[in-house]
Amino acid sequence: MLVGMRHLRGWSLLLGPVTAVAVTAGCGTTTGMPATPATAATTSSAAAQLPDLHPAQGDLTAALLATADLPGGYTTIDGGASPAGQLGGGVEQCGAAGGPTTAPSGASAAAQVFFQGGPIGPFLTESVTVTDGAQARESVAAMAQAASRCANFTGQVPGSAATMRMAIGQLSVGALGDATAAVRVTATVDGFPVTIHAHLFAVAYRGLLMLVVLAQLDEVKADDAEALARKAFEKLRKLGG
Repeated sequence: MLVGMRHLRGWSLLLGPVTAVAVTAGCGTTTGMPATPATAATTSSAAAQLPDLHPAQGDLTAALLATADLPGGYTTIDGGASPAGQLGGGVEQCGAAGGPTTAPSGASAAAQVFFQGGPIGPFLTESVTVTDGAQARESVAAMAQAASRCANFTGQVPGSAATMRMAIGQLSVGALGDATAAVRVTATVDGFPVTIHAHLFAVAYRGLLMLVVLAQLDEVKADDAEALARKAFEKLRKLGG
């Protein structure tokens, strides 16, 4: 897909960091977006849960994905330039019963990283928040509820009068950590003739909440997206020794 740089720059300006809580979501059927009655896949580990981890900030940052962990072509970028930006926070807000849950209450530390795989993507985001086991699992549950509660919804783009429209559908994923949820998202912003396709993965592990988002301008290959999420988790779980 060939897209003008003006439109890509617009996406970069309109979509903020993945952990920001700035979208006001409205559930319901949105004009122009397909009604997608689907449920997000969610899995929980059958193994007994181990004590929560409390990594130092440096260790947490080192546990994030790096370019050496990724296929060729990926480079790190500033979060404000990533169209993977607001999708994760928007989906969690849609699924939450009582309000936004992007940042779990009681979070003590967080780290995030953003990558771009070419001039027009794909874009990859990973964020990890240190909280407690219950809070991490609650955030994963909110992600899992998003597709059934808000198959389509709209949100206000932060710092702009533009409206973002999102459709959320089912995505199956194997178990990771203590709890796992995954959804498929299609997003547009009024006035910008491009569509963002994304796969989002939320994993709770020993008091850590990991969110991985792979976004691009064409359909995301499910196997590729899950492989990146699994690689991120395998690196994260090394914090447990």
